[in-house]
Amino acid sequence: MVRKADDGGVSTRILVDGQPVAVPVDLSLTGVLDAVRAHAPGRLVIQAEADGVGVPPEHLSTPPGNSPYAREFSFRTADPVLLVRDALLQASDALRDLAPRQKAAAEKLQASETAAGVADLSDVLAVWEQSKQVLQLAQALGVCDGMSNQEDAEALTHLARSLTEVRRTLQTQDWSALSDTLAYDLPPLSARWSVIFANLASNARPVAA
Repeated sequence: MVRKADDGGVSTRILVDGQPVAVPVDLSLTGVLDAVRAHAPGRLVIQAEADGVGVPPEHLSTPPGNSPYAREFSFRTADPVLLVRDALLQASDALRDLAPRQKAAAEKLQASETAAGVADLSDVLAVWEQSKQVLQLAQALGVCDGMSNQEDAEALTHLARSLTEVRRTLQTQDWSALSDTLAYDLPPLSARWSVIFANLASNARPVAA
């Protein structure tokens, strides 16, 4: 739907997933987001544009007060359960395939191919970091429970200890200790966490009312 400007100028239009939304009186970003949530309750805004330009994430979390924020709005939304489930499954797949990459990095460090080994290590750590962000997203949205049992909690403690050791030995350039952690500690952890993420995905549920 379109609201004409009070001064006879440019009208305002809001689209959510390609569908027009009733335009609120309050044309600040807060007012527009409230209208989006009323139109699509329980869904998560995953992309927002204002006058053809992406809305900064910080504006979505803490909207500025200027009104009108823009005249043309377009939003894409997603079901948070499906979004998180897909992200958890992708993380599970990435972790399942990580063991040989960790061992390859270890072998290069053991062979004094330091630059190549460190480059491989950067890719390995990126996978772990992305997996951490997925878990935090799932917990923040309340879509799935945290670690469900003592075994999972122990896996979390073991992982934190191993990744701390990776960063310590990288900083001190203790290549022997670093290669040992990559070759022996992390592969079983990545396999275990692949299973944990798959279980979390299968148990994903709607946010409790």
